[in-house]
Amino acid sequence: MLLPRRRVVLLPALLATAACAPAALPLEDTPPGPYLLGGGDIVQLSVAGDPTLAGLYRVDDTGRISVPLIGAVEIGGRTLRDAEEAINRRFRSEGVLVEPRVNLNIQQYRSIYVMGEVVRGGGYPFEPGMTAIQAVALAGGFTPRASRASLLLLRGSLGEAPRRALPGTHLQAGDVITATERWF
Repeated sequence: MLLPRRRVVLLPALLATAACAPAALPLEDTPPGPYLLGGGDIVQLSVAGDPTLAGLYRVDDTGRISVPLIGAVEIGGRTLRDAEEAINRRFRSEGVLVEPRVNLNIQQYRSIYVMGEVVRGGGYPFEPGMTAIQAVALAGGFTPRASRASLLLLRGSLGEAPRRALPGTHLQAGDVITATERWF
């Protein structure tokens, strides 16, 4: 069967355009550093000597938690120890406690998200040390159409371009992994 001349001309042009399209840049895998708190994390706060202040607090989208007696405290982007010190300083500066001893623990990490050619895309709980292939496994594995060699990782702001990720790439809370479709 002969194809109309227009289709014969368009096919090589489309293939050439696809070959020139910019590929996602690879993401350099760095060993996970100290965990930084962010929106969606749930922390357990306790204050030595005052059980009334103990409780679970969700970090809001602005990186703050609202603590009784001292109000909103910015803890987003800080390690647990830095966040404890920020809350201690706030208790002292507000005159609520003279020698506060705050303890924070992460009760629940914010999610990672897996989409594309996986069996069950969606949000999954992050665990420190988690890799891209472990996230795919949580999502039920690859579909038959998935390209097992091509994972994309979106980290940080949505304005950034996704980067290529290897199966062993370490994830951070909030990461979005996309399993792409293979061409043939």
